[in-house]
This record gives sequence, C-alpha cells and structure tokens, in this order.
Amino acid sequence: MDNFKLDVQSEGEDQLYQALRIAFDRLHYDVKAVGYTLSEEYGLVFHKYHYNVPEKMGTWNELPFKADAKFCAIMAWNWLQTLSQDDKFAKLPRTQSFDGSTAPGWRVYTDDWGQINGCPSAFVGVLYKIALYGK
Repeated sequence: MDNFKLDVQSEGEDQLYQALRIAFDRLHYDVKAVGYTLSEEYGLVFHKYHYNVPEKMGTWNELPFKADAKFCAIMAWNWLQTLSQDDKFAKLPRTQSFDGSTAPGWRVYTDDWGQINGCPSAFVGVLYKIALYGK
C-alpha cells in the first residue's frame, strides 16, 4: 500500500512497540532503520536509508547496525523517559480547561504516503505527548 498513514497516541512501552511494529511491518520487505533524526517539530524519526534528509528534520545520526522495530521501540522509550512536560520536545495539549489528570504519553505517526515531512527515507516518527485522564 503506497498511501499508508499511521497515527497512534497512547502510553506504555509495550504499546509503543506494537505501534512501531505496524510501521515496520506495513512494508512488504524486511525494513530496518539505519539512522534517525531528532527535532522539535518532528520528534524522533527513524529512516530506512540516508538520502536527501531535509535539514529541518534534524541532524542525521547513523545507527551502528540495521535496527528492527523492537530495538527502535526500546530506543524511543528510553528517549521518552528523559523528557518532561516542560521539555522542548513535549507537544502539550492546548485545552482551555481540563478537569482531570495527565501522564507522559507518546504519538507514533507517519504523514501521507507513509513518510515524514515528504522525506521518503523517513518512515515513522515518535513524539512526546501528554496523556489526558478525565475524572
């Protein structure tokens, strides 16, 4: 499927792995991440090859080996654990009033055509999000 799109917002390490697995498994071949970029706008983005990565997606970082969904989930989870609601990577909900509680969460996503920012090598992104709990 060429026009794949993914947008999952949740919390928890196992659910993060399951969401990333969808992005890895949706391609009909054994896709692996060979690198990643990190930016405030796009978060942690995994790439399947290094070619024409837009500068605004952040600095290119090569992984020491081709990484599967499980490794990327562990990496993303550990990155998320270093963040807080005040961090520059946090995408806070802008609600006028909220009668409930919050907890750290995440969003796993792709834009249209299974890419991030129109970059064909960028096949899945992870953003820090706040999980909201009503009363």
